[in-house]
Amino acid sequence: MHEVIINLVKKIKPAHLILALMALFILFNGSLYNWIYNKIEVRKLAKRNIEAEKEHDALAAQLAELQEGDLKYLEAVARAKYNLSKPGEIEIRLVPPDPKDAKKK
Repeated sequence: MHEVIINLVKKIKPAHLILALMALFILFNGSLYNWIYNKIEVRKLAKRNIEAEKEHDALAAQLAELQEGDLKYLEAVARAKYNLSKPGEIEIRLVPPDPKDAKKK
């Protein structure tokens, strides 16, 4: 096997060998790796950009509703996000049983 490679190298002209080695050096010196890495990064960033645009649209819609002053929407946000209630209301929270307590019995 080694003899075959040695014979091939002997038949190649030195100028061609130098050109081939230069081409390999240029391709694999990091530029090819960087190109591939950059392509992958661009795809990842494009996906993140689409997700950010969707989040932006959702937040813009929420902001518009808040700025309109829709009282039912404001009340729903206050109750869900901040656990607020109206004066005089009694808040009842149901807590699921702890599975560890069921094993003790």
